[in-house]
Amino acid sequence: MSFSAKSNRRSEPQIAPNSQWVSLRILDAARLLLIAAIFVAVWGIGGYYPTARFVTLALLSAAAALVFLGGPKVETSPRNLAALSLIIVSGLLLGLIQLMPQSAFSLMEWSGVRDMQIRFGADPSDAGLTQSLVPWMTQSWLAMAVIGFAAFFLGSQLFNDDRSRIFLLVSIAICGVGQVLWGIAQLTTYPDMIFYGVENPSPGSVPFGTFLNRNHAADFIAVALACSLGVFRARSLSKAQQWRTGYGVTGQIQSMIASPLTLAISLGVLCLMLGLALSMSRGGWVSAFVAACVVSLCWKRAGKKRRVMPVIAAIIATTVVFFSLQLFGFGDQISNRVDDLDVEKVIADPRFDHWAEAIPAVQHFLPLGSGMGTYGYAYLPFEPEPESRWFTHAHNQYLEVLVEAGLPGIILVFLGLYVALHSCLSLCSNERSVSKQALGVAAMSAIVLHAFHALTDFGLMMPGNLIVLAALVGAACAAVDKRTPRKKRQLRSVTAATAESDPASSDPATKLPSKGLPPLGRLLSPTTMGVIVLLALCAALWQQGRHVSSTRVLKRTSFAMQTPSPTTQVSQEKIAALRGELQRWPAFEPVQRRIIRLETHHARRQVYDQIRTSEDPDAQQLDAIVAWNSTSLQVVIARLFDDSPGSADENTKQQIRDQMKNSAQLREAWDGLQNSLVLNPIQPRTHLQIALLAAATGRSWREPFDRSMKLSVVNTDQTLGNGLLAWAANDKQSMIQQWKQNLSTNTDSIELIYQLAKVRLNEDAIVKDLMPKRWVVPFRLSQLLRQQEGTDEVREKLLRRSEEIAEASIAEPSSLYKTLGMIATARDDLSAASEHYDKAIKSNPGNAHLRHLAAVALYRQGDAKHAVQQARRAKDLEPKNAEYRKFFQQATKLHRQQYSNSQLLNDSSRSQPE
Repeated sequence: MSFSAKSNRRSEPQIAPNSQWVSLRILDAARLLLIAAIFVAVWGIGGYYPTARFVTLALLSAAAALVFLGGPKVETSPRNLAALSLIIVSGLLLGLIQLMPQSAFSLMEWSGVRDMQIRFGADPSDAGLTQSLVPWMTQSWLAMAVIGFAAFFLGSQLFNDDRSRIFLLVSIAICGVGQVLWGIAQLTTYPDMIFYGVENPSPGSVPFGTFLNRNHAADFIAVALACSLGVFRARSLSKAQQWRTGYGVTGQIQSMIASPLTLAISLGVLCLMLGLALSMSRGGWVSAFVAACVVSLCWKRAGKKRRVMPVIAAIIATTVVFFSLQLFGFGDQISNRVDDLDVEKVIADPRFDHWAEAIPAVQHFLPLGSGMGTYGYAYLPFEPEPESRWFTHAHNQYLEVLVEAGLPGIILVFLGLYVALHSCLSLCSNERSVSKQALGVAAMSAIVLHAFHALTDFGLMMPGNLIVLAALVGAACAAVDKRTPRKKRQLRSVTAATAESDPASSDPATKLPSKGLPPLGRLLSPTTMGVIVLLALCAALWQQGRHVSSTRVLKRTSFAMQTPSPTTQVSQEKIAALRGELQRWPAFEPVQRRIIRLETHHARRQVYDQIRTSEDPDAQQLDAIVAWNSTSLQVVIARLFDDSPGSADENTKQQIRDQMKNSAQLREAWDGLQNSLVLNPIQPRTHLQIALLAAATGRSWREPFDRSMKLSVVNTDQTLGNGLLAWAANDKQSMIQQWKQNLSTNTDSIELIYQLAKVRLNEDAIVKDLMPKRWVVPFRLSQLLRQQEGTDEVREKLLRRSEEIAEASIAEPSSLYKTLGMIATARDDLSAASEHYDKAIKSNPGNAHLRHLAAVALYRQGDAKHAVQQARRAKDLEPKNAEYRKFFQQATKLHRQQYSNSQLLNDSSRSQPE
């Protein structure tokens, strides 16, 4: 691609002729490595997981090493570049300070972090306590920040001429087009998969392209769109004769179809606009619109008038994209997403309530914050009650920075925004160079878009977005000329004119003193920054390498607590592997928690083996699953605190406590739990495990139970365990609250919850208070009680409750009548069930499952003729369903038998004499 604008000769390094060719090739290799890092970060699921981050860091390290070895040795940096570099380095230093031991700074003894650590059980004298609540998360955050820092440095050093700047913009645009094409294929084939055969690892999010969240994909696509627009603008300003080598079309639309290259760029712009619309990201749409408005106000080529044609072209392109979406059937989906921008719906967003609840966390952790990357734990102690979701991020990056980095962090953020925007504004409004202005447009669009979208999301926490923004901003800051202020330029021009008329005035003593190099530019010269970047990359590579290794060890040692596997020998081998990994990275708390779980499992397996080899006849008759479940902490606690008639006596309970307390594995687990509080004192699972183990071994458990309740999040293990401890404490209100939340998300433990709840509550309280507003919960419990004698009354209450919830919560007719039919079937009222199924079929005649349910109800009533009719329709609607085919054959067989019997009766009645 060739452009007619002159290169910025002032910014090009002066290289010796004998080494010029080698240096240029080294820099070209470094550019390719940086672009490869961008592609890896974007296509590696947004760079969210440690393996993709490690590969990205490795590519950036290679590029930085090439720049350091083969690049020019420049003594100073442009002022804006040096200022922004200083701000970034200050942010990294703040993160390092948070990782230092608290004993290194006496002021930290009065910080909010130390207060929180002591409040939640950490030993204040432990040397491992730092200013970060969760040190390993701060280390991971710093590793991700180094990706941005390295990309910023490399962008400033590698893209400092016309061709390299356009190359950067084209590469990002091509990556964005690839994301759009993959996203379209994803929407039309496997919308829940990242790649073919790779399920979405985050089920709660809606992916687009290779990003886990469509909002983050929209951010990247919008930045790629800005890059493509910059390339298109640069192309449109090339020499006229370069356009006429194509189709030879003249007129206003010449810049669109005058050559295949221009046409390709135009199609890329339309493709990215289509992808931005298909991302279905409301925040991405609004942020892109705001960025477009800001850039349109600033985008003016120096010495030229503003033109209306770009605005008209944008309107035409938007119209084409809109009709394309309607043509491919996405118009309704986009309309629904636009309707969600209604003021009332926006105000009802749960993020607003969460931000209000996070304000006390901001106040508590001032002035230094809770530690980079720790927001998901820092706000938990300040939640007034458990939420329906756990906010690992604030969905407002400014609020998140305030909590994690305090006042220094938020000041650095706004200073960085000011310097970056000042540089981009200079390129957009004052620059005559085509490539610089294109770069300024792309960089300003990226900054404004991310700055605005950061109010409601956390797109920059994805390395795929961070590395692109950093590279663009670095190149933009390096492209800003070091201009002399206007008054001094005028004064010097007057002095020069005077010197021509009066040679005596040219004496050195009478000249203006020349301005020296800026001290900040000398302090943060490219050579100095290269050394800092390389050191930071080495540290980040080590950290992410340990993260990858630890993650693999965790994957190899995974197991299910619901099964007796692994054996004691295998669990010991896994514990040894985990301990070795913990020695290499002591701060990684997940490894410590896995060791604790395995030690608890080891103790359970020993008791299980004793039960299976016991000579007791009762023990031999136990089913394997029942025997395993009887060894869990939950069952042990239920036996220890059950005071109902027929429960174990006090001597038996004391024997159980002694046996649990004397277990070597449980003692190691207890010590590990105490150590885990140093690594993360706000981990809800740790406090729950401490409380459960303390209650089972006779230790004091009320205080850790209160902490677990304070940090309670809607998690099936957490709410089940908290409800059990509340049951043991006879706290009925907390018990109902926790178990109700548990049943609202998972019904696997419904039988255990019911059996324990009967000890504390009557049947009416169980049906009315304990059952959540999900019709399936009381319905399933009624089915479980079907085989138990004397439960007819409570079953009827549960079914009535299920019916009430369904009628109040299900609006769609076919779903409502289907549910009512299932409830009627559970009552054995098959006639009413058939009526409900008929109404459901009338509302949705094409639903095969409804036809099947109706056929089953008719079959159980003995109406084989109509059962065959419904079963045939179900089979025809879904011919590949084996269950439907099998039932059709069964109903047909019954129908034939009934027909044969009726024929025999008719024949016998005819043969009888009158």
